[in-house]
This record gives sequence, C-alpha cells and structure tokens, in this order.
Amino acid sequence: MRCFFVFLTLCPVVTLSTTPFFANSNGRRLEDGDGNSYTYLNDLSSYHTRFGKCIRVKVPNDNDGEGNSYFYNNRYHAQYIPYASFHTCESDGDDSCGNCDYSTHYAIDLESYLEANVVYIQNYCEACAENCGDRRRVEDGDDNVQNYAQGENFCTSCTDQCSLILAGRDGTDETNYLGCQQSDADENGVQYYSGPQCSSDGNIVIGLFYDDECTVKSSSEYDLEFSYNSFETVENICIDCSLDDTCGDLYVASSHCLNGKTYYGDDDDLPVCKTYKIATMEWVYAVRQKSIGGQVLLGVMVVAFTGMFGFLVYSYYVRHTRKIPLASLDNDTTSAANFPQVS
Repeated sequence: MRCFFVFLTLCPVVTLSTTPFFANSNGRRLEDGDGNSYTYLNDLSSYHTRFGKCIRVKVPNDNDGEGNSYFYNNRYHAQYIPYASFHTCESDGDDSCGNCDYSTHYAIDLESYLEANVVYIQNYCEACAENCGDRRRVEDGDDNVQNYAQGENFCTSCTDQCSLILAGRDGTDETNYLGCQQSDADENGVQYYSGPQCSSDGNIVIGLFYDDECTVKSSSEYDLEFSYNSFETVENICIDCSLDDTCGDLYVASSHCLNGKTYYGDDDDLPVCKTYKIATMEWVYAVRQKSIGGQVLLGVMVVAFTGMFGFLVYSYYVRHTRKIPLASLDNDTTSAANFPQVS
C-alpha cells in the first residue's frame, strides 16, 4: 500500500529527526538520521521537470528459490521492469529549466512515464507548429492545444525543444509501440514481443522481449529503424508544470529517491531507489574511468612527442657539428703506414 504524508509523518522507510523544519510555504523539508534532507513539494506549478535516467529494476526472487527466472530460447532469464526518473527544476525565467535538483530521483514505471509525457509533447509541439510557423496567435481551436501556447517566449522555446518533431525523421514511429505487443516469431517458433525499454546508457528505446508483459529481455533494441523523434524529445524537453497536471500526477505516483532511500512512495516490492543509487554510481564511475583513460592517453602522447622532439634535435646537432676535413687525414700519424713493420 502506498503511504502518504500526514502532517509531519513520513513513510516508515526513513527515520526522521524529531524536529523537522519547513523549507518554505510550498514544501515540507525533513531530515533523516544520516544528515540527508528532503523537501516534499505541495505545489509544482512554479517548477519545471526534466528527464533523468531510464533503468531496469530486477524483480526479486521468490521465497521458494525459483525466483523470477524464466526459461526461454534454451536458457534462463531474469525478469526486469523498466523505470524512468525525472528531476524538479526551478524556472530561470525564460520558459526553460534553470536550477535542477539532481540529487533526488522521482522514479516511476516507464509505461506510466511515457503515457503522460508523450501526450504532453504532442500537445505542446502541436501548439508550437500551429502558432509559431508564421508567428500567428492562438485564436479558435482545440483548448487542449491552446493552453500550451503561453508566454512571450513560447515560440523561441518551443521551436528549439520540438525541433526533432517539427523537422521529422525517416523511420518507424516509436509511439506505436508504447504498449507491449507481439512482434515476429523466429524460425524455431519462439514468439517475441516489443515495447519500451532502457538502453545501457539510460535512454529510452524499443526493446525485444520473450514474454507478453515485456519484462524478460531478448535484445536491447528492436531493429525496426525507429526515428525516436518523440522519445528523444521526451528525454530533452523541459516540461512546464504550470501548463497541465502532468508533473503533479507523476510526482504523486513516483517513488522519491535520495541516496538510495525511499522518502515517499511504495518501494517494498521492488528495490527502485536502491537500483537508482547503484546505477548512478556506475555511470559516474564509468565517466571517471573514461576521463582517467583520456588523461593517461594524453600523458603517453606528450611523453612520446617530447621524446621524438628530443631525438630529432639531437640528430640535427650530430649531423651539423663541425667535422675534420678529409684532406687532413693525409698527415694522420695514427695511420697504418706509420706503425713499425713486423718482419
């Protein structure tokens, strides 16, 4: 059962200090015994949100030891559920994300995240196309779309954020695969299914699965040459929470994760917050390793260049140092002719 805030109480997964304090009139700020603080926002209308990461959360094993392993295609596979996270951001006054709180992940299952945000970008970018192509103002039409065309900087912001959708790309529309559905069967009669999935670098793609719930992965991506116009827009757009209820609905339905702990939401069945902490540490470590590797390579190149430069300088010096003319060897007293002959 999902637990909610009641006055100053919080979900029992976190032990709070006895004297929590209020950050501001829009939120309740609480601290745990480890010195971590968290603010639950009562109203997101003055905020923006930005996509964080897409990760696969493993379904824990059952008590009988069978766990969540499924036998497909001659081997056992684990079961995973994809989750997407987002961050809250303070507006910078230009209809875009300003200062974002990247310390907290608001994580929700990928299907729910896409269901809400694909609708948002479709309405937002449709309003952009209708009103900013020739800079016309909104007059009569669909109120659902008109509500998005607000603010004097709307066209400047939306044409940038909707550039992929407005320009278009060749390829299969990935939004036709938002739900788990049947795909092709192989020559052995194995039926595959396709649906939204997380790539290894935390982006959203269409994956291929063995089961009809799209939890047992067969391949990281389904090879249909998707355009990914919508998914990439969802990943990069700065969502204005004042335009509709998308932010608030996702905020309430999400697990609020800070440093691997669940501060709000139901995290009993799946280790969502713990998985996000581990994944974030792995991504940071990979970036650092890449950075260290680049520094080592640069150092090797510098040493090699320095050595080569020194060798060339030395070679030039040896070749151009003044030498004794050949003619002077005529009076060389060390020549063989000046040694005593042995009889």
